Amino acid sequence: MSCRGCECNNADAENPKPKILAVIFDLDGTLLDTEWATRGVFEEFLARNGKVLDKEREEKKRLGMTLKDSAASVVKDYHLPFTPDEFVQQIIPMYQEKWKYAKALPGANRVIKHFHDHGVPMALASNSLREYIEAKISHHRGWKELFSVILGSDQVKAGKPAPDLFEEAAKQMGVDAVHCLVIEDSVVGVKAAKAAGMEVVAVPSRGEAAGCSSLADTVLHSLLEFQPEHWGLPQFEDWVDQALPIEPIYFSGLYANGFVSEVTEDGRSALPDQVWGVFFGWAVADMQKTYRVVVAIGLDCNSSPHKNIQMHTVDGNNCCISNQQMKLLLVGYIRESNTKEISSMDAEALEECKLITSASLDLPIFSRHGCVPLVPRSFSVEDMISTPGISASPAEENMRYFNVMILGPAQSPYEGGVFKLELFLPEEYPMAPPKVRFLTKIYHPNIDKASSFLLSPLSIVSPEFLIRICLDILKDKWSPALQIRTVLLSIQALLSAPNPDDPLSENIAKHWKTNEEEAVETAKEWTRLYASGD
Repeated sequence: MSCRGCECNNADAENPKPKILAVIFDLDGTLLDTEWATRGVFEEFLARNGKVLDKEREEKKRLGMTLKDSAASVVKDYHLPFTPDEFVQQIIPMYQEKWKYAKALPGANRVIKHFHDHGVPMALASNSLREYIEAKISHHRGWKELFSVILGSDQVKAGKPAPDLFEEAAKQMGVDAVHCLVIEDSVVGVKAAKAAGMEVVAVPSRGEAAGCSSLADTVLHSLLEFQPEHWGLPQFEDWVDQALPIEPIYFSGLYANGFVSEVTEDGRSALPDQVWGVFFGWAVADMQKTYRVVVAIGLDCNSSPHKNIQMHTVDGNNCCISNQQMKLLLVGYIRESNTKEISSMDAEALEECKLITSASLDLPIFSRHGCVPLVPRSFSVEDMISTPGISASPAEENMRYFNVMILGPAQSPYEGGVFKLELFLPEEYPMAPPKVRFLTKIYHPNIDKASSFLLSPLSIVSPEFLIRICLDILKDKWSPALQIRTVLLSIQALLSAPNPDDPLSENIAKHWKTNEEEAVETAKEWTRLYASGD
């Protein structure tokens, strides 16, 4: 028996289950959102090799596989001209660059710290190789020290769905398998845990819910729903009345008819699958007025690529903000939400959630986040860009302005340079593109001094150094679905590949076409003179 959105260890008085003494976690998709951090890597790799990603197959086929099995499967499915080992050697460095941006999933830090504080032994057992596991968790302070055992598939005879990883983890912790609880997100992981004779809590990634429901002892939408006391483990004591403080969740979308529709380039939600339930926090309409809000998040069905996000203002002014772009900051969790509530929360339940929200947001533990209504001031490359070589942060005095730095790409004339830019979101954004200007002088055929410009009131740079950019998505190719991330990535790509055939600076373009070697040397010299980062 299993249950969705609740917990039960299925013990009865006549057949009590063995006491749980240790917990074993999977990593990717269970504790870390590596899927989001590495999104696009595989598609980029395939494109480089003249192949097109089969999205439907990738979402269903390879989740939970060992690296060895996955590599063999990819090479076969896409008819790649490599051996599986050669494929791994080429693609792993691309993934490694992204692992540093993998965030802890909702409730992950909470449950790890809780078990450690109460002396509950924990192991990490993943189908990744051991060195890759350590690389991923090295970006999360204290994680390596909190687990008494860390195991990768290269340390046992067979990875999941074989039971070897879980059996070895239990052995190294000195705990019998029947006294271990496993927390997993994939069907292959659940199968492995059950084969080892262990109890299993599944928090499925998208597309895995049906398989997990038929095998796991308990199925949850999120680790925020996990109640350790149901397994004889110490219960959480961090609720503040009827609300749970959470690590802030930021996202944006268009609000209409009671729902927030995310606008993303690939049509997929920017929120992890495990962001599910009734939350509260703040919403900002068109970057102006701030509202206290209750937000119910889930999916209409497990196969849907889109989150269903229902939003209600505490003061009931929903009609005043309809058809506006919203920025949301969620700081508290109230409870799980059922499928019916995702479509429509009844009046009584909604009023109860509004009362909890109103009371909670007056408390310091929640209200301390309220100073960042538009974009978090701590926004950094991993929050906004998830790409090495780019950083962006909003100005303190005006949250429409962003200070941007782009590192000169390797093997380009701008390598080693630190280029400062200014990005401004106009009133019409996202219907109109952001305004972007280089503040650092640069020798490039597609970038020149601005003949007209929009200065931030914070800027102290002389107008003669403000430089405009020849980029289609900043002009006629702009779409509201595009993100700031896309704009900055495009500028980074422009530095990697100057195009003198589509110039903005005629003189530099002419130089580039008549004597490219000399033009490149000039670009390098300008980089040394003006982009040293001082």
